[in-house]
Amino acid sequence: MPLVLSGFAMLPTGAVMIAFSPVSALISKRFGPRTTFVAGAAILFVANLGRALFAHPLGFTLG
Repeated sequence: MPLVLSGFAMLPTGAVMIAFSPVSALISKRFGPRTTFVAGAAILFVANLGRALFAHPLGFTLG
């Protein structure tokens, strides 16, 4: 069962990637792929920093 819960925990990430792929394509078309890469890297950096600084020591649970 933990494997299934892991899959459910990762499901929102895949959904967001699908939802934002057209936005990424428009940004790449207008400003170039480097801008898309830098923006994505900056978003991931801020998200990981926030998770490292403000995460609960036990993580999160589903249910």
